[in-house]
Amino acid sequence: MDVPVALGIGGAFVASAWATLGAGGAVYYDSITMFVALLLVARYAELRARQKAAAAIETVARDLPATAERIAGNDVDTVAATALASGDVIRVAAGAVLAADGVVVDGISSVEEALVTGESRPLRKVAGDRVLAGSVNRESPLTVRVTAAGRATTLASLTRLVERAADARPRSVRLAERTASWFVGALLVIAAGAVLYWSQQDPARVWSVAFAVLVVSCPCALSLATPAAMAVAAGTLGRRGVLVVRPDALEVLARARHAVVDKTGTLTAGHPSVAEVEIDGRVDRAACLAAAAALEAGAAHPIAQALRANATASVAATGVVATPGEGVEGVIAGRRYRCGRPSWVAQLGAGARQGSAPADAMLAALGDDRGWLATFTLRDPMRPGSRRLVRALRNLRMALTLVSGDRKAVVERLAERAGIVHWRADARPDDKRGFIAALQRDNAVVAMIGDGVNDAPALAQADVSIAMGEASALAQWTADIVVLGQDIENVGFAFVMARRTFAVIRQNLGWAIGYNLVAIPLAATGHVSPLVASIGMSVSSLVVVANALRLMRG
Repeated sequence: MDVPVALGIGGAFVASAWATLGAGGAVYYDSITMFVALLLVARYAELRARQKAAAAIETVARDLPATAERIAGNDVDTVAATALASGDVIRVAAGAVLAADGVVVDGISSVEEALVTGESRPLRKVAGDRVLAGSVNRESPLTVRVTAAGRATTLASLTRLVERAADARPRSVRLAERTASWFVGALLVIAAGAVLYWSQQDPARVWSVAFAVLVVSCPCALSLATPAAMAVAAGTLGRRGVLVVRPDALEVLARARHAVVDKTGTLTAGHPSVAEVEIDGRVDRAACLAAAAALEAGAAHPIAQALRANATASVAATGVVATPGEGVEGVIAGRRYRCGRPSWVAQLGAGARQGSAPADAMLAALGDDRGWLATFTLRDPMRPGSRRLVRALRNLRMALTLVSGDRKAVVERLAERAGIVHWRADARPDDKRGFIAALQRDNAVVAMIGDGVNDAPALAQADVSIAMGEASALAQWTADIVVLGQDIENVGFAFVMARRTFAVIRQNLGWAIGYNLVAIPLAATGHVSPLVASIGMSVSSLVVVANALRLMRG
């Protein structure tokens, strides 16, 4: 791209200097100065567009704290964050950034995970809850047992995904660069032909025409048409927590016409929450939840986490004993309690109530030595943006199929709630991959949206794959796009942005090609002065960059 620029500026300056030193003839200092000024303006606009685009992505790679407070017995030592290992226990002060992934051992606080998961609201964390490196502890100190440190943390994995994307260039960008190279070669041939022609017709105009040809067609607009739009699109997506980790992903996403979506962890949150609480009236709802949370304080399974998350009061339980497959038992305020499978809880006190769980739910009961206290109905809730995602894909005229390994009744109920017509249940990982392969044999360009290890074969089979930010590491590394946070609606935004991006690229290329088809013949035939050529070149580049910047509106 710089070859015609250097030749035009250098040749015009040499010719002007030669005329100034006594050879006579026209000088082009004003045109050279104007050209350089306009070129710098155009390149500054390009630079600012790239910087704004990169800023959103670079926030994901923010440095972790350099040190951490490690607890060893009764001592607290300040150590380098790189020295932490799995199993270490660290103290995280209020306002501090977590240096490693871990599980809360002691303390209650709110943790902001926007950097890692895209979740803007601080999340309440209690004993047994998972916390991530790069998160900010907002309220009170926490004691955390390290589960992953250094390059093994979730944040480090995301950073590597971003670096992988930054190191590669999309196929469309590589094609544009090759086209620009051929264009420059053709331009030099045209400029040489113009010099030969005008040296015979009017030698006084040779330098003027040559300068105009080299400058008016400066291939900035052609070279910027694709990368400027791609950079701005990546930045706009990054601000919404969408990381494009394969260079060609947006291009394929723009062509996709069939989406296959997983259920658990994708359309749903992936973990149960308390949907209903039925109590007998002896103890109120808050007290029942507090008792259940106290009994489950040391448990890490999803039901225990759901019960703890819903507790608004706290009590202490002693002598807690877990019975595998049944539940936990302990003493609260001198009375023995059980929380777990209803039939097991019923054995503690006469009159404990039992019942069957709905097809899409689980039941947990709470009782004491006097009988039944409460039944908790837990469901894996649908993500708030799932219906909006379905509507967005429908508006794009895309076919959508829900494919899940869950039971038929559960999948059918979720499909009905989300507004999805086509669905498949009881699908194993190979079944999901085979379903996508069958669509591809019918020439469909398929996008897969998933989150788990069992989705990895399907994500790899699809033409373009999208993983949620809480997905397994294998799913993230298999995916082409990673969506941070809980808002699945951003998946629909990615589809819309991909199509808008390539519409802008087509507009940019159309403008660049049309401009050069008109400008070059006019310059070669002497109808464009060097000054007008400088203005035309800069305007053409600015039009391309300004058109790409429209993608920042999201």
